[in-house]
Amino acid sequence: MDNKLNFTIKTVYGRDLAYPQNKQAALICKVIGRKSLNMEQVFTLKEMGFEIVQIQVELINKEKI
Repeated sequence: MDNKLNFTIKTVYGRDLAYPQNKQAALICKVIGRKSLNMEQVFTLKEMGFEIVQIQVELINKEKI
């Protein structure tokens, strides 16, 4: 199993939440029973030996739509 977890970080009501972007990250969220993880959970996964990768969200230019 690959130990790389890809997440997109979004701020929701002042809290940073990590949303899974690959299968391994989604499975971790499924085991925990949440759709997203808080930063404490992400740092705990990093301490456990998982590689955490933050995926940047690209903004779409309205003129291109």
